[in-house]
Formats: sequence, structure tokens, C-alpha cells
Amino acid sequence: MHPMITNKMSSLSPHGYGHNGVGAVMAEVSASVGDPIFFMHHLFVDHTFRIWQNANPSRRTTIDGCADKADPCTPITLDTKLSTSGLRPDITVGEALNTLGGTFCYRYDY
Repeated sequence: MHPMITNKMSSLSPHGYGHNGVGAVMAEVSASVGDPIFFMHHLFVDHTFRIWQNANPSRRTTIDGCADKADPCTPITLDTKLSTSGLRPDITVGEALNTLGGTFCYRYDY
């Protein structure tokens, strides 16, 4: 599990608002994937993020924020590893931002 994620979804983001707004199973990290709304919610978050990226192409290759809860925190970079806990090979933030690359290889038609 990512160090910034606790038992409940963080409610301080559009992603967290969707999980906590639905509540019940959707608000539990380990169970939310069992709610049918989960996949529609994640597709919408992903689609919205891509629209935001397309509004300024530099957003596809830049990132800002914290990689942990330390004070001061460790800045997140494009080289920060994202763990899948062994379910898939780990990737970097930079690889995750590139939806047209080898990891995801998809794009939206508008």
C-alpha cells in the first residue's frame, strides 16, 4: 500500500471525494474494488486528469507534491517508484503519466 494511503480513502482530493461520497464499500481501501461504481469512478478520474494534462502539455512531464508524510516531506519526482505490491512490475510516476507508453498504452478519443 502506498504510504500516503490509510484505511479510509483520503478525502482531500477529487479521487477521495468520489470514494467517500459513495461511502460504504467504496470508502474502504481494501474493499473498494468490489463496488461496481469503482471502475466508473476511476475511468472518470483518469479521463478528467487527461483533459487537465492536455490543457497544458508540460503537465504530462512534471509533477509536484510529497512522496511521504515526513516533515519536511520527500518531494515526489518522475523517478519516484509506484509499488503494486508484487501484482505487476513496479513503475515510476513518469511511466504512469505517459498513458501512450508501454505500461498502459491507451488514449481517449474526444
